[in-house]
Amino acid sequence: MCARRLRWRFGRGAEVQADFILRPPGPNLGFVCPNSPCAGSLRLSTEGLGGAETLVRTSDVAENSAIPAVLLGRYIVRYTGVEGGMRKVIDVVGGDVTVEVAPKPFQH
Repeated sequence: MCARRLRWRFGRGAEVQADFILRPPGPNLGFVCPNSPCAGSLRLSTEGLGGAETLVRTSDVAENSAIPAVLLGRYIVRYTGVEGGMRKVIDVVGGDVTVEVAPKPFQH
């Protein structure tokens, strides 16, 4: 990768306007596992057109019990571990959100 310098030249008295939005970091998404070892993986997705899920982030629950700075919106949390799995729809609308991981055993 090479570095580039961008040069802009304007005439005397010229004005420039740059429009952008600064957003503060979003809330943290935490996880608790009251009845399971919480030793699985998480998938955080958004729901798009026609119900299609778009992957936002993956995380190993044993190593990372929180996903920092999640943008506001509706998400689908999927957990998969040796004890089972779960799917939960959550809304991130303001402050930090804690999701209770309650996996159900897999059907064999």
